[in-house]
Amino acid sequence: MNQARTDPEQELNQAIARLRRCARCVLPATVPFVELDLAGVCRHCREHPVVPLGGKPALFALADRIRSARGKPDCIVALSGGRDSCYVLHYVKRELELNPIAFTYDWGMVTPLGFRNQERMCRALGVERIHLAARVAKVRAHIRANVKAWLERPRLGMVPLVMAGDKHFFYHAQRIQRRLGLATMFFGMAEDYENEDFKEGFCGARTEGRRPGKHSYGTTLRQKARVALYYFGNFLANPAYLNPSLPGTAFGFFSYYLLPHDYFVNLFSHVPWREEEIVETLRARYGWESPADTRSTWRAGDAACAFVNHLYLAVAGFTENDFLRSNQVRHGDLSRERALELVLLENRVRMESLREFCDLVGLDLDKTLEAIGRIPSLF
Repeated sequence: MNQARTDPEQELNQAIARLRRCARCVLPATVPFVELDLAGVCRHCREHPVVPLGGKPALFALADRIRSARGKPDCIVALSGGRDSCYVLHYVKRELELNPIAFTYDWGMVTPLGFRNQERMCRALGVERIHLAARVAKVRAHIRANVKAWLERPRLGMVPLVMAGDKHFFYHAQRIQRRLGLATMFFGMAEDYENEDFKEGFCGARTEGRRPGKHSYGTTLRQKARVALYYFGNFLANPAYLNPSLPGTAFGFFSYYLLPHDYFVNLFSHVPWREEEIVETLRARYGWESPADTRSTWRAGDAACAFVNHLYLAVAGFTENDFLRSNQVRHGDLSRERALELVLLENRVRMESLREFCDLVGLDLDKTLEAIGRIPSLF
């Protein structure tokens, strides 16, 4: 069976390698609203804003104001077990010398690797952890239903439904913060690197006007309404989406797009995000793990990530990695040549992770990949 997949994988990789890409970054022409000009430069490169960092002095001044003199908890760190959140916990405890409580949320797709990273970080730093879990079996059944619905009528704008349960985290983080009575919560989102407006773009929403350096929740109300209308139209066009997952999907939209996101301090809005430095620190000091089937350390510990990226790759020829590496090029962190090299390497099919995802949600891997392979591509 593995041999049967070899040729289609090679054909996919060859087709992706031939994609026309931005002359400055590595975004391909299949990105919605990419708008390559006569010089071959995409609108993201033309419009890329320079977002100044808040700086270490402001961060350390905040730490001085909130630090508990008696060593009692004085802040919260949102911890997923992934690269950036683990580094935030290290930084808050070791550099800022605060006394954090770690908050972890299992939305149903946290892998054993993710749990191990959470545990090793909290144990090594002597940090208390509050763990909240969704109804895992229920969430996975919802994911299975939505993947099957998506395969009946594949539309790239509907792919985020696979991870709708993940967005509940934002609601629960605010609830935990209120319960603990701690005014400061630290996040680790490299927002100026992770902005992925192709997800809204596939819904027909051109993300102009987003607050610079912000995730998709920073889009305008009009753009959010456009995304909601796109979802609603697809629910009507594909009744398979009208399944028991619908309330959870709606709550995920509410938690991500409609709740305020001004309750946390984002570490990487103050200090530079340096991928190699972060990974080296975590591995050398804590034995932090990353997935064995990819060189990428992004979203380590999330079982849905590889599957979602595979859908984008198979149909549109790119993944989240193309956006991350392109943003690094714009920041001067990578050359275009190195970014392209990394993208082609990191976008290889992660069969081990795809199998893990399908096993967790109860899908047949071979049948699922065959169905994805029959979807007409954009390239």
